[in-house]
Amino acid sequence: MNESTEWVSLGEAARILGVHPATVRNWADRGELPFRRTPGGHRRFRRPDLVQWAAAQHATQPAEAQLIVQSALGRILLEIDDEPLGEDGPRVRIDPVTREILRAQVRPLMNALMAELTTVPSHGNGAPATPSSVGVDFATAVQERGLPLREAVRGFAYFRQFVIDSVIQLSETGSPRSPSEWGEMLRKVHNFADETLLAIVEFYQQGSVSAMPS
Repeated sequence: MNESTEWVSLGEAARILGVHPATVRNWADRGELPFRRTPGGHRRFRRPDLVQWAAAQHATQPAEAQLIVQSALGRILLEIDDEPLGEDGPRVRIDPVTREILRAQVRPLMNALMAELTTVPSHGNGAPATPSSVGVDFATAVQERGLPLREAVRGFAYFRQFVIDSVIQLSETGSPRSPSEWGEMLRKVHNFADETLLAIVEFYQQGSVSAMPS
């Protein structure tokens, strides 16, 4: 393999790893993925480094990630069906219309979260959903129902709180994972939630700009 094919762009690195380019950029900025910059300032990654890094990630048992997603999914669907929310539920209250929309969107959100936690695509041979794409799908669904940005954020916060609670609860059940590993899992959840929420807000803002008179 020659020099020109060994080093790949950010977009190609994202394709190799099956994640969004923003995720690769974050990993690189945190020092998790080695890279160099071109004279023009663009990131370049060595293909062997990417393959080795991906293999190490896939070797990590995704059992905890599956438990997190399954636990949160079950609790979310149960609470969505309950009226009113129980006292032990998240500290976010949502109206009936938002409940209906959240129920339809919760599985895509969870599928994308699983892909993020395990770095394994969750949609078969197709391109994996990313926090950005899931955020746009969520925002599209709630905006089509006439919900303002405030309610869209409130509905997503409802989902996020359940996932965070699931991570914390599972970390306290005697798992063989170390506190630092659980901390890394929680960091991934927060990063996923932040990227998705930003995509939701940006979608609404773009709609507001396009609706302004010229």
